[in-house]
Amino acid sequence: MIAVSIVQTGGKINSFTINGHADFAERGEDIVCAGASSIAQTAVLGLNLIAKAKVDIRKFDGSLSVKIDEPNESTEVILGTMILGLKDLAKQYPKHIKVIEEEK
Repeated sequence: MIAVSIVQTGGKINSFTINGHADFAERGEDIVCAGASSIAQTAVLGLNLIAKAKVDIRKFDGSLSVKIDEPNESTEVILGTMILGLKDLAKQYPKHIKVIEEEK
C-alpha cells in the first residue's frame, strides 16, 4: 500500500511523504503507483518552477519526502491540488493508497 503523509503547521502544508508500493499490478504496469508518482512529481515541479519555493527533496526507492521551508499562497495551491488528486486516487483504490493529514 502507498502511504501518503501530509503535515500542516498553523494551517499551512509544510511537508509530505509518500512511501510504499500500491501492489495493484506488477512493477512497471501498476497504474496506482504511476498515478500517485505523477501527481507528486508534478507538485514538486510546481513548487520548484512556479512557486520557486525553497524545498528539501529526498528520494529513495519507493519513497519521496518533501519539506517546504517557507509555505506561502503558491505552495498551498500547488500542494492542495496534489492532495485533491491523491485523495481522489485513494477513493478509487482504497486498498492500495491511503492519505493521512496531520496538524503539528
